[in-house]
Amino acid sequence: MKAQRSSFKLFKLFVILAIVLALFAGCGNSNMDSKSTSDIAPSKGINQEKGTGGVASEMKKETSDASNKEGNTDAKAPVTNRKLIKNVELSVETTNFNESIKKLEAFIKQFDGYIESNSITGTSVSEANKAPARHASYTIRIPSGTLDTYLNEVGSVGNVLSKNIATNDVTDQYFDTEARVTSLKVQEQRLLELLKQTGTLKDIVELEKELSSVRYEIERLTTTLKKYDSLVDYSTVHLTLAEVASITDTTQPKTTGERISHTFKKNLTAVSNFVKDVTVFLIGNSPVLFILGIIVTAGVFIGRRFMKKYKNNNISS
Repeated sequence: MKAQRSSFKLFKLFVILAIVLALFAGCGNSNMDSKSTSDIAPSKGINQEKGTGGVASEMKKETSDASNKEGNTDAKAPVTNRKLIKNVELSVETTNFNESIKKLEAFIKQFDGYIESNSITGTSVSEANKAPARHASYTIRIPSGTLDTYLNEVGSVGNVLSKNIATNDVTDQYFDTEARVTSLKVQEQRLLELLKQTGTLKDIVELEKELSSVRYEIERLTTTLKKYDSLVDYSTVHLTLAEVASITDTTQPKTTGERISHTFKKNLTAVSNFVKDVTVFLIGNSPVLFILGIIVTAGVFIGRRFMKKYKNNNISS
């Protein structure tokens, strides 16, 4: 009986322990499940948010970067077919006018250019007493591709006093005009098609009037394009060539000694030129001066005799 009671108590204790363990296990699993669920759900939400928002932001970023890159490429991409009009002003002097003219015109032919206009005025320095000396003015057209080489060679013609280069970029105007011509030609074709389809006299007159206006505009703009092409393909050089007795020293003095030497030479040259001019004037006009001298001497002689006679008459009276 005692053994049975003891066995029953042990069994009861075992059942109670089993129940307690089962309760603890159930609570633990529910906590773990709730914890797992709470851990997984936020993480899932974060991943979803990151996945959706991240892809969108990445796409937006890539689009932005691509557009920026494309914009930068367009901004930095050089225009290879620029339309540049160059005008050059050159001032040259020479002591050998005839030889310089020959060299100048030979260089124009050498570089496949041509003379648009030219004029020569004045008298040779060796034949004239003073100015005006000979002076040549040229308007020259040189192919744009050889302009720089030509300008380097022109230095051998004479002493270059000044050189100015002006560049006018007409790229936008050129391509705008070209696009306008293309658009007008499309309009012309449409008008021609309508002209074939219409049958009334009124419509024909209106269409021909419009067609004439379009064709006039096409011709005008085509002429503008041809003018642009001429100015772009051939640069314009305005050159003046002056004959001088001595070449101008274009180097500027730097030190005090150089400035003194430069000023002294300049004044010495001016005095020398003055003496030469006076000598030429006296010798060249000596016949006239001789006659004037005789006339003046005779006038003085006659005047003195007249004054002497007048004084003697006053004294005697």
